[in-house]
Amino acid sequence: DLLLVLGFLSVAVAAFFVIRQYDCKRMLGYSSIEHMGLAMMMLVSGLTNYAVCHLLCHALFKSSLFMTSENIRITFNTRRIDGIRGLLAASPLRAVLLLGGLILICGMPPSPLFLTELALISHLKDWQALVLIVLLFLIFAGMLHAALRMVSGKERNKLAAPGVSMDITALMSVVIS
Repeated sequence: DLLLVLGFLSVAVAAFFVIRQYDCKRMLGYSSIEHMGLAMMMLVSGLTNYAVCHLLCHALFKSSLFMTSENIRITFNTRRIDGIRGLLAASPLRAVLLLGGLILICGMPPSPLFLTELALISHLKDWQALVLIVLLFLIFAGMLHAALRMVSGKERNKLAAPGVSMDITALMSVVIS
């Protein structure tokens, strides 16, 4: 029972911090806390195979999202969500990877995480399932809101063409020496 409570607490803490997050990488980190809590609840509930599947899929999806967020950071020179606008115009591939990855990591169909979370919800008591659904919805809404703000709008921080910043750095080091 204690581990189930700790799993719920992990998901609740993650939900609180995801909806208030201004840093895209921290948002992904808090999402990982959520998924570890879900995996703990699956293990406690006797859904061992689902927990293993959940952890493997989480690892694949989250590593992709972290790599995408680092590329976005390089493109816009910031990790702050409010500093990234117009990602779809600046880099359509990164915008698609970000939105697709968030849909997968949040457990929306056709994600395998949908099946593992559905198995957990159907295994819990009615009130526990309702609380978990609300928490999962809050996390999904917070992450999707942040991603849509990043993807849409006009590009704010247009950077130089790729490779130019390295050329400028090399030129500056030659001039200084």
